[in-house]
Amino acid sequence: MSTLSDILEGRTHPKYFHSSRKQTYVSTAEHYGLALTLGDSEVKLLELTRAYGIFVRGGQTLHERALLSEPVAEGEQVLHPSTAWLIADILSDNKARLPEFGEDGPLEFDFPVAAKTGTTRNSRDNWTIGMTPDRIVGVWVGNADNSPMRGTSGVTGAGPIFHDAMLEAVKNLPRTWLAKPSDITDRTICMLSGQLPGPDCHQQMTEHFVAGTAPTTMDTVYQRLSIDTRNGLKAGESCDPAFVEQRVFTNFPPELRLWAAANNYRLPPREFSPLCSRTDVHPVGQSWIEIVRPYPNDSYKIDPLIPAASQQVLLLGQASDDIGTAEWFVDGTPVAKTDAPTFRSQWLMQEGIHTVELRAKGITKSVRISIERQ
Repeated sequence: MSTLSDILEGRTHPKYFHSSRKQTYVSTAEHYGLALTLGDSEVKLLELTRAYGIFVRGGQTLHERALLSEPVAEGEQVLHPSTAWLIADILSDNKARLPEFGEDGPLEFDFPVAAKTGTTRNSRDNWTIGMTPDRIVGVWVGNADNSPMRGTSGVTGAGPIFHDAMLEAVKNLPRTWLAKPSDITDRTICMLSGQLPGPDCHQQMTEHFVAGTAPTTMDTVYQRLSIDTRNGLKAGESCDPAFVEQRVFTNFPPELRLWAAANNYRLPPREFSPLCSRTDVHPVGQSWIEIVRPYPNDSYKIDPLIPAASQQVLLLGQASDDIGTAEWFVDGTPVAKTDAPTFRSQWLMQEGIHTVELRAKGITKSVRISIERQ
């Protein structure tokens, strides 16, 4: 196994990330696709270390020098200083590293160090890049023949070498950190939503923001609802108070609901309890219809691996007792005539944003949904 460690002065370093990476691209950006954002293209250690050095240099590039006697080239401002400071602050957060690396890992020091690890496919390369205001250290670990390594990653392979190299690099220097820019403000936010905490958000944190970007709206994820304790559905105003209690739910956008359910968040019910009188929703003696499925703003994805005929939107409705039939429309085009009580049908998915309507006795209810291809 061969290793390489570059210890570079904080005042004698980096170059703009994109331009540095272009030196070693072996193909176009389209060749790599979205994986390019995760580092899927080839890059040299020196280029990568240059790029990360931008964050502790207030967003400025600066070429490396082989000797301290060499003149210092003027850098280029490629990031707003406050943006660079925020990224450096994120990369220096020991608490944020705990879930992945645990305590007393190779990225933890008794002074602030911004650091990032990386491991390429099949563990052929380990990287650790770290920075202080005065020193930038880049470490690569790998086999000279490019064969995969075993049982190692950026934090276990390059990490310990980086830790020792950084300690050596700063041993005669003051342990300082970057001054906070004057346009950075602090706000207490709700951890789950990133918005201002409401009365039901009990997990809060203080976060940094560039002036003008701090949240201004109250948290909308935590939602307090009246619930029918007999079935867990929403309770209307006419429900027997003996069976009603207030519960707090997490109300995520449609595209996050599957993730939220998989991570055990309590999602709010969407339907009213049938055990309660519906007079609180619809006046007695008045005709009404409702769309039960799809939900408003539901989003769907067309899977290219599944037959098109099997990918359909479920249509369900409900109505007052005097309505026996109702017709479904999508974007104004009739798609199905259905019967009470569920008015059930299906509609073959088509890419785009659509308006789904249920019509009966001159009454129309509608919801918007979106469908895209994976």
